[in-house]
Order: sequence, then structure tokens, then C-alpha cells
Amino acid sequence: MIQLGVHARDRLSNFTGYVYCRCEMYNGNVQYGLQPQVSNDKPYEHPSGKTFDEQQLEVTTAPSILSPMEEPKCPFQIGDKVVDEVSKLEGTVVERIMFLNGCMYLNVESSKFADNGKLLSVFVPYQRVHPVKVTAVHVSENAEKTTGRRPGGPTRQAPTQR
Repeated sequence: MIQLGVHARDRLSNFTGYVYCRCEMYNGNVQYGLQPQVSNDKPYEHPSGKTFDEQQLEVTTAPSILSPMEEPKCPFQIGDKVVDEVSKLEGTVVERIMFLNGCMYLNVESSKFADNGKLLSVFVPYQRVHPVKVTAVHVSENAEKTTGRRPGGPTRQAPTQR
């Protein structure tokens, strides 16, 4: 894991900058945002930052822009079911983004579709979501008595072939 605030270089393009965010995705990919330093010749122009896969980056010997900071602990993992308390969107955490200033956002994606046919997805601060309470399904002890069969599982009786 690359520490936020260090100077890094993309091995493929030679793009350099300070690491300002880390993005962890549902598919296991981790990307980092690099922000180039502002030029002394053009102090009012801010160059655009770019994101790169973790494997493409190497930390350079340039000094870090911060002293090491402890990242906040997020109680949610990718794949957790959560509900956003503002929009009431219930969904799965598919992405976590940690910024240099300590802010952490989650991308919560619903299994429901919007009117335009796209999946509903929102980026929210992790403090704004709560875990979804999962209700356990209990099988009635007298299910066998009411149906005449044992509940669930594979059957040992194969269908007869003609």
C-alpha cells in the first residue's frame, strides 16, 4: 500500500505527482490519484491530476508533503450491505475512496434501476451510512409435518426416466 502524501511516478508515462487519494474497488483493483506540483512560472494554473493502478506506481525520493498520518478506520468493507440515511438508498459498498485530508467516501450501488435504466449509485461520506440489518430466515420445526417433506436440500430420489 502506498502512503498518501508521498511523491510517486507512473512507470509507463513518467507522470509524477503527490498521492492525494486511494480508491479501492469491488473487483480488487486499487488506484491512486496523483496531483502534479504547481509550476513556479504559472502559480495560478493548477495542472489536472490523474489516477493510476497501484502496480504502475513507484514512490520517488522527493520529500512527502505531510508527516505520516493515521488513516481513519472505516467500519465498512467492500461488499457490505448498507443504507444511506439521507437518500434512503439501500445497496452494496462497491468502492472506497480515501483522500489526503482524511475524508473517506463510499460508492453505494443499489440493485434497483433508475427510470433511465441505469443502476442507482451514490458517493457518500462513510459516516452517513448504516449497516443493513439482515433478518435470519428460520425454518419451521413442523415444516415436515405440514408439507410431508423435509425442508430444503437435495433429494435422494432421482426422477424416473421413461
